[in-house]
Amino acid sequence: GTALRLPSHKAQLAGPDRRIWDILAPAMAASAPRPVSARELADQTGHPLKQIEGVLQRAGRHGLVTRISKTRYATPDLLRHLAGVAETIATQRDGGLFSAADYRDASGIGRNVCIEVLEFFDQQRFTFRSGDGRKVLKSIDEAFGKSA
Repeated sequence: GTALRLPSHKAQLAGPDRRIWDILAPAMAASAPRPVSARELADQTGHPLKQIEGVLQRAGRHGLVTRISKTRYATPDLLRHLAGVAETIATQRDGGLFSAADYRDASGIGRNVCIEVLEFFDQQRFTFRSGDGRKVLKSIDEAFGKSA
């Protein structure tokens, strides 16, 4: 069953999910540095929104993507990049506090998406919001795992 596995085994998407993921992955990479919405992916690929959402959900179980808000998703590489932006800004500020506007300017993503990313970081306890500022609490590796 699913209780035992070889140490070298990695779960992967298969069949139709794999074919759709092979289309979604480049579309997600092209949207960087902005996390992409399921609706945008559906519009770009021509696949129904429900199908895209299902594939993204299953891809998330395999660690291929992370849902950062109700509608937005990021690959592990993009997530680490966005976290790196926060770390860089924090090291350049007195006390390590940075604002959403600081993050928006440094990351190159729009205000609304920026807020979604920062709120996700707060939920993951990568950052902590204090008033209008945020502070990085732990390293990227601690928050999101070691990079592959």
